[in-house]
Amino acid sequence: MDVLAAAQMATEMAGLFLTIVEKTKELIETMKGAREALMELLSRSERVRLNLELFRALSRQLVDLHGKAMAVAFNGAAYSQTGNEVLTLVHKVADSSKHSDLWMKINWVYYKGDAEALVKKLEAREQDLGFVLTFIAAQSSVVTENEILAMKARAETGARVTSAFDDTEESLHPTAGDSSQSHGKESKCRQQAIWLGYLAREHTDPTYLKERQKLSEAAKWGRWDQVSSSLKTGSTQFHENWCNATKIGTAGKTRDLSLWTPLHQAAYTHAPRKVIEDLIQRGAYRTVPANTRGEFRHSDMTPVDIARDLGYRDICDILTPVIRHYIAPRTLTKLENHFHDLLRHELKGCSLLNDLRLPQLVALTELEYPEMWFPIRCLKRGFLFRLDDRDVVVLSTGRPKDPRRQLFRVTTTKWTRIHDAIVLGQ
Repeated sequence: MDVLAAAQMATEMAGLFLTIVEKTKELIETMKGAREALMELLSRSERVRLNLELFRALSRQLVDLHGKAMAVAFNGAAYSQTGNEVLTLVHKVADSSKHSDLWMKINWVYYKGDAEALVKKLEAREQDLGFVLTFIAAQSSVVTENEILAMKARAETGARVTSAFDDTEESLHPTAGDSSQSHGKESKCRQQAIWLGYLAREHTDPTYLKERQKLSEAAKWGRWDQVSSSLKTGSTQFHENWCNATKIGTAGKTRDLSLWTPLHQAAYTHAPRKVIEDLIQRGAYRTVPANTRGEFRHSDMTPVDIARDLGYRDICDILTPVIRHYIAPRTLTKLENHFHDLLRHELKGCSLLNDLRLPQLVALTELEYPEMWFPIRCLKRGFLFRLDDRDVVVLSTGRPKDPRRQLFRVTTTKWTRIHDAIVLGQ
């Protein structure tokens, strides 16, 4: 087949497998008991999709300078047949799951053989693509076989299927606010990002309050040795990373707080570069604005905005956010609106809601691992949340009614309760 025609067909087949992946993922999350039946099919389908996209991207290597395309062995009909068979099985499982868990398990006895056969077919399709990609490497002067192998390895990693909070949930104590537990500790080898959103003195442990106030005062006056000491206290005594902590105020008046973090203060006082580097290394957010009404041109300035406004050009480079997970501003705003709607729904009837600063999702975009813990210590509650492409998956813990823990998926249009939070490639 002409390579350009094959590339066009690969594009169509990639679309088919994208439909399979999205439908299967939705089914696993929303239908109890579907996980066991469909996880392997989901992973294999995503691997085929990513390899189809890789073939499409590299196919132009086989077109010469005169526009003449080389022939390539690509059986589009086989991908279409396999994809449609997988989609049919997914629909059958979906129909079974509408009745009951028992009914689904009974039907799965009949479907299991079909699923195993389809996994083998998907493996065969992936192997076929491997041969085609190797052929492209042999004919191309631009891409080598080793580079192809590296691309395929990345595709395999991108198709890895995991539950969103498998490696984090173990470190969260069920009460979600007990400082004697390790809910703020590192999850395996990474530091757990945290959003300190309860802003009132009331219902706050006096010792905790005293140490937080000490940190705020030290940052305000540029006493960076004391700031470092307070950050250590937060970590060792309260198991929280305080590098993004703000001043705590009086209940009912927290809306008037400036919400300046140590990094905002570092920018304002033109702190030594090594101080700023240390705060960022500890996890200080560079994307989150503070309340800067009155003294500055704008009322919602980030640390780099403050430094730029004051003419501190020498520290602007290090204060400029590094975005690792870009999401278009309009999309992020829609996501955050529905995320906040979910949090308000989960905290409905809570008298402390007005003294909570709900998490700003922009902070997730600068994290290497886009996951964050939002503890509400006085309620012994908490929310673990993370980005999944352009969605947010949320684990609500310490709920006052069953289930005590509940998973949700937030999109740009709504939030939904789910049984399992599935992510690909992370």
